[in-house]
Amino acid sequence: MASIVNDHVFPLLDLDLPLDITAADIAPEIPAPETNQDSASVPETPLVDANLREAGLCEDDDAPTPNSASTSRTPGSDTNRRSDTLVRKSRSRRVRTGCLTCRERHLKCDEALHRLLSTQPGGGVSHAESMNCSPNGHAHLIPHQVLDRDPEEAFLMRAFVDEVAPWMDSTDEMKHFTEILPFYTLSEPMLQKAFMACGARHVFHVNPSYGEEKASYFYDLATQSLLSHLRDPDRDSALCATVAVILNTYELMCSKLMLAPHGMNHTAGARALIKECRWDATSQGLGGACFWLNISMELLNCVHFNWALAWDPDTWGVDTNMEQDQTDKTNVAGSEEMWTHRMVYICAKIANFRSSVSHVHGVEHSPMQIQKQYRDWCVYNEWCDHWAKAVPRSMVPLSYLQPWQTNSKSVFPEIWLIKRSAIVAQLFYHTARILLTKVNPVESEFSPEMQSMQQSHVHDICGIVVHIKDGGISSLCIRFLAVAAACLSTRDAQEEILGTVDRIIRETGCRAEHIKDELQEAWGWTSVHHEVDTLFNDQAFNPDPSSTLLKMPPVVVNPLMAFADFSLENYPYQGYYVAPNQFSH
Repeated sequence: MASIVNDHVFPLLDLDLPLDITAADIAPEIPAPETNQDSASVPETPLVDANLREAGLCEDDDAPTPNSASTSRTPGSDTNRRSDTLVRKSRSRRVRTGCLTCRERHLKCDEALHRLLSTQPGGGVSHAESMNCSPNGHAHLIPHQVLDRDPEEAFLMRAFVDEVAPWMDSTDEMKHFTEILPFYTLSEPMLQKAFMACGARHVFHVNPSYGEEKASYFYDLATQSLLSHLRDPDRDSALCATVAVILNTYELMCSKLMLAPHGMNHTAGARALIKECRWDATSQGLGGACFWLNISMELLNCVHFNWALAWDPDTWGVDTNMEQDQTDKTNVAGSEEMWTHRMVYICAKIANFRSSVSHVHGVEHSPMQIQKQYRDWCVYNEWCDHWAKAVPRSMVPLSYLQPWQTNSKSVFPEIWLIKRSAIVAQLFYHTARILLTKVNPVESEFSPEMQSMQQSHVHDICGIVVHIKDGGISSLCIRFLAVAAACLSTRDAQEEILGTVDRIIRETGCRAEHIKDELQEAWGWTSVHHEVDTLFNDQAFNPDPSSTLLKMPPVVVNPLMAFADFSLENYPYQGYYVAPNQFSH
């Protein structure tokens, strides 16, 4: 037979192809109870279908379809076969909840999360294991705990891991905050709350309509939990130090100056707990990650305010031997984080040198003092030279295009660095070079040679940050941009930097509005001194008038870290801190 449509002849498809479908093809074999063949009575199909649906044992896909009929069209035989199938399925399927995949496989699962429970033989509520049910019908065992909390909390955790943790891990080879610690939050509620506090703070910065109540709520919970732990001499000191470091990060995100007031805060507390754990530059794993994050943040503050670091770099334990070994000579990449740590150390030494030189006012230096300062200056400059020549190839730009070589309409070079550690290391390197131009004991900052050196490194920092594509560390890069851009002298370059700051604020939620005010003041656009940009204002700094902090020499050593040690009289967390037992380390 054929069908004619618009003068075209089509063969008529036979939809009644004989199919040999048996109950075994539809449901697993289950021995049927012995019955008398003569007494076997099966209800009519519509009645069985309705009863099963009413009992919740038959889904829509269980209903008969044209292609599921038997080979025979004999009246009664098709009905009996389908009825027998449904009865057998009703005996084997007693699942009233779960995803369709697991219902088809006669298994119980969490309908929303597509998980099922498998109880191991002989175990009993304690041998249950979690399994994932994939849409293709396969299930795989997950013998560990999974994140099974409020969806918003999971969202905040992800905000931290995706947006905050990357720049925290920028000098950590193992990426603890991004790839390791999130799994520990499953069993450490205090750590979990600290993560969610930072995540909520980031979400609020990016989307102010979200509100900051959640961020404050989780911050308070994590803080109270930490203070409770600090009363226990048998506490996990490493956990407490890690949580304090994360809460310090929260405080940096809150403050316009990335600083927190002295007192019951985690800026000094995190440093003191790091020292209690005896973590320094030689520490491996989590200890090293916390140490370098804490030190890097202090260094950026010291560069900004012209302070000396409270923790003497010479006591960090940094490996300063920068002689190339055979590995560095033959491999393109390797030990990037170690070389980043070395540059952080060099930049810290230069920051301390700058602070010591610039804070001596009204004192005429003797020729011997000037000669010693110049020798120190030359040593630091040579360290920078040596570092730049010795680093692995992976830590220098893959490409370096001058503005006239690109179509970006930028006045800055387009510098392409791949690894985050390389980006951070280069930013510290150029910052160290800029600081050196400002404190040459025998040559003015505005001499032709120092200006040439300064502007070269200023444009490199601006070129890295302006063209950076990695949003994960943009909020960190803006701190380096603030140091470099203050030295710009042309209007077009200055306006491009302001646009870049606006873009980073918009994309990352970074609190950097004050940087724009500082830059405009440095460029002479305005002579108004904004109180919000000073450290000692009501919002950013309001210590007790009797505090030992106010009795210190004016801004020589970082005042926020000056008492970050439990061995000192004015130690952090007073009223809560109890010295740990020796074995707790």
